Order: sequence, then structure tokens, then C-alpha cells
Amino acid sequence: MVRKYNTIIFDLGGVIIDLDKSRCIEEFKKLGYENVADMLGNYKQSGEFLALEEGKITASEWRDIIREKIGNEHSDKEIDDAFNAFLVAIPQAKLQMLSELKKHYRIAMLSNTNEVMFEGRIPEMFLEVEGKHMEEYFDDIYVSYRLKMTKPSAEIFEAVAADLGIRPEEALFIDDSAANIAAAAQLGFNTMLVEPYTDFYDKLTTK
Repeated sequence: MVRKYNTIIFDLGGVIIDLDKSRCIEEFKKLGYENVADMLGNYKQSGEFLALEEGKITASEWRDIIREKIGNEHSDKEIDDAFNAFLVAIPQAKLQMLSELKKHYRIAMLSNTNEVMFEGRIPEMFLEVEGKHMEEYFDDIYVSYRLKMTKPSAEIFEAVAADLGIRPEEALFIDDSAANIAAAAQLGFNTMLVEPYTDFYDKLTTK
């Protein structure tokens, strides 16, 4: 394998974790949030969901905003469970891929995500597959709500490269969003656009 880079930066949702937005929309509608589809995107959210993703509001504040729209009778767990319905599964093959690549590359995560999922259901999903913590698969983890910025802004890619201590051309960035890939490529990152629900390890090892 010809190594053009020493670091691989993975998106999380749609790349490592399989997603299903329609399940999330359905569960929120059951709680009475009829127009939730207007707030949820495949790659970036809007409204209170974007504010949560950007770290502008806490999980508690987000739940209160949801309750203002659907009624106060719903518990934190009910609201969180509806949101977590977005998350389907982590294929074991994806985790095996990360473990194998980690032997040869610095492995980082860069995800537009939120406090509710990332400090709740997502760590559980990693543990359920191989009994290993999420942090065991990645050398470095960067998430939008902690960085207070989201992809595809140039600033988030620049911040990650600076923290990693690398030049963009020393890293491969993998995402399922064409907009995110374009933003990274413009800054000089090597990039790979992948399709959700696909195994791309063979493509990666020949890149």
C-alpha cells in the first residue's frame, strides 16, 4: 500500500454507524412533534437540533424546547429515545476495519453530533458489538458540539488539523456527505466519499 497520508479521519454517522432518519421522525411524531422532519437533515440539522449539534444549548435545554412544542408530559428518556431512533447499528466489520487500520495509521473521528447521542446511546452501541469502548478504536475524537462548530465549515477542518499537528495533505478524510468532502478537499485533505450502508475497506486499502 502506497501511503500518501499518515492519518485517517472518519465521519461517524453514515460511515461507521448506520442511520435511519425516517425512524427518528416516526418516533418524534408519536410524541406529537408533527413537523420534526423540517428540523432533521441527513448531514446537518436545523432549529433546536442544530443548536444542540453546535453546542449552543445543553441537552437539558434542548429537551425543554422539545417539551414546549409537544407538551410537558414526556420524560427525558422518551425524548432521548425518539432522537436515538436515528441510530440503527454499528456493523462489526466497520469496527474490525478501524482496529486493523489503527495498527498502521493515526485514526481520528470528526462528527457532527450532539450531547444526547454521543454521551448516551453511541458509547453503548460500540460496547455492544465487541465489548470495547469507543475510545479504543480512535486515537483522537472531535465532535461538533464540543468544538462549537460543524462541518462543512472550513474552521472545523482547520481546527482538527491544527490539534492533530498535521498538514491537510497528510490526512485522508472519509465522509458520506458530498458537501463535507468538498470542503475538506478545498483545504488540501485527501478525501473519500462513501455511501451509507456500504463496506468500503477494500476501496480504502487500494487508495
